[in-house]
Amino acid sequence: MGAFLGMMWMNIYPTTFLRKLLNQYIMHNPDNIHPAWNTYATRVCKMPGGKNVFWKGLGKAVSPIEPSLLKTITHPILLIWGAEERFLSRDLVPISQAAFPHAKVIVMPKAGHLPFLDQPDQFVQLVVDFLCDNQPSNSLQYRSRKEMTKTVDASSE
Repeated sequence: MGAFLGMMWMNIYPTTFLRKLLNQYIMHNPDNIHPAWNTYATRVCKMPGGKNVFWKGLGKAVSPIEPSLLKTITHPILLIWGAEERFLSRDLVPISQAAFPHAKVIVMPKAGHLPFLDQPDQFVQLVVDFLCDNQPSNSLQYRSRKEMTKTVDASSE
């Protein structure tokens, strides 16, 4: 309820102060948010049409797509869900898995609605590992951040 009221207020009178209050609903640890995020999100709301971004985020951003069409996607898919997501129900995780049966679904601990802000290092590592695991055989060889760190450490000895 607090998040909904905050979103309403943000649409009427967007401020950086209010954005900071809303962060408690978006993040596992609001202290992880870079101050530039609050400034950016407030500026977006103050732009002409900018408030629509948040209204569209309430399920109006896209037209529904038939589940049978979603199942025709054959490319590898990575779905990262914050374990402490407060805007979207956890009930959507199995629905997402059903829509994308070949997708890799990860529920990231200590992360909310924006896992890439809550756990940036873990998020990047998950994406890098996913991309490395799903590269075409004729593409360049990518290395995970762990492998690159080992290479740098070994060369400095």
